[in-house]
Amino acid sequence: MFIAINRQSCHHWSVTLNGKARRRCPLIEKFVINRLDQLKAMAEPIRVRMVESLVSKERSMADLAKRLGEPISKLYHHADVLLEAGLIRVTRREKRRGAEERFLRAIALDYVVDDALFDFGQPDDPTPEALIEVTTGLLRGIGEEFAAAARNGSVDPKRKGRRCFVEAQTLQLSEADFADLFDRLDQWIQEAKARSGPRKAVSYRLGTVFFPTSPPRGKAKS
Repeated sequence: MFIAINRQSCHHWSVTLNGKARRRCPLIEKFVINRLDQLKAMAEPIRVRMVESLVSKERSMADLAKRLGEPISKLYHHADVLLEAGLIRVTRREKRRGAEERFLRAIALDYVVDDALFDFGQPDDPTPEALIEVTTGLLRGIGEEFAAAARNGSVDPKRKGRRCFVEAQTLQLSEADFADLFDRLDQWIQEAKARSGPRKAVSYRLGTVFFPTSPPRGKAKS
């Protein structure tokens, strides 16, 4: 799963499945996030991982906890937040050992934020802070996953298929240059997703951030 800003200037979370899985998967292709509570629900890295896991298949809370390596007690609150926001759903309930167990599934393959939700520059607009919360949360989650991968030996700089790519650059570009590179980056990500499939031996994590740091002309830095 990754976050990017797509060509329509909105935020895009996506999980890649192969064509066969896509045809069998009872999920809608795209879910449009158009409420602030839905956007904020994706601000916690653990919730992003939960949604990602629930795209591939229906899971009970116990199965979800096992897959994520987290205590089940930690996931109940996060599941309720995602359910209340309408980002996942309860597919069925089963009685087990005298208790009712919920089985959960994602709503869609793709989660796209409606850019009409954002009204930057208006007084008391809460969406910039929500966007900051979501983006920093996702980056924090990627950082935690990278740390775990580096410590458990998944990352090995000496092996081409196990290297990590980390880059930070400040670029001086025209807005047209940025838009062109943005589209190329999006195309490259789509190509990478197209190569991904459940039968591939190695799992990789991709996180990208590409954004302007100069305010628009006529707007002073705050």
